[in-house]
Amino acid sequence: HIPTQQQFGEFGSRILDINTIEYYACGQQRTQMKDESENAILPLMLYPNPNTGVFQIEYVLPEESNGLVIIYDASGKEVYSFICTEGQHIKTLDFSGNQSGAYLYSFYVNEKLEKTGQVIIE
Repeated sequence: HIPTQQQFGEFGSRILDINTIEYYACGQQRTQMKDESENAILPLMLYPNPNTGVFQIEYVLPEESNGLVIIYDASGKEVYSFICTEGQHIKTLDFSGNQSGAYLYSFYVNEKLEKTGQVIIE
């Protein structure tokens, strides 16, 4: 028996059909369609956003992939980066000592830019 829905506090997932799964975290929702490969790259999720300086970054990388997350301040200066490893991971970052404001992030997989966005520190 495979569960069709899982929930952990404000985080969870639900299988919609054989090819589609829906993820949600802190009010954000995304739907992932199965592709032809078993090595689908799920987009990076960052939550909560906005936050008070402590937030999580969640990502999934297929086998034999490498990734990189870079966070920049509003002036474009790199303030933090980390290497992503294959598998599913949730990394907690503490920016509570940093200045409040908007920070930009970039998520690279196998040296290709997959996603950009911003995180607001209040």
